[in-house]
Order: sequence, then C-alpha cells, then structure tokens
Amino acid sequence: MNLDKAISLVLNEAEVSALGNKDDSQLEVLEAVEVVKQFYNEYGVVFSDFTKNYNNKQHKEITINKYE
Repeated sequence: MNLDKAISLVLNEAEVSALGNKDDSQLEVLEAVEVVKQFYNEYGVVFSDFTKNYNNKQHKEITINKYE
C-alpha cells in the first residue's frame, strides 16, 4: 500500500466516523480531515508512492529493539 492510498483510507474512515458521531468532536474531526487533505494536496504528493513493507521478521526485530 502506498502513502496516497493509506491517507485516503484513513481520511475516509475518519470522515465516516465523524459523520456518525453526534457529539462535540464531529465538527473538529471534519475540520481536521479537511486540513490533512489540503496539506496532502499541497505537499504530500511528493511522497505519494512511498511504501513500507513489513514482514513478520522485520516487525519482530522492530518490536524487540524498541523494548530492549
């Protein structure tokens, strides 16, 4: 998965979640989604093809090193 797809997925989920909430955070989350969209459209496209592949071995190494 590249960064462009990941950000789109996260923003869509945040937007759907905020629309389902009827509390005070709804407008704040929707505003945050718009800020991130604007930032990504302006600057993030440079990194749109960035990918990070984790396999089990790499993930274990990262986890082990993190807690040593």
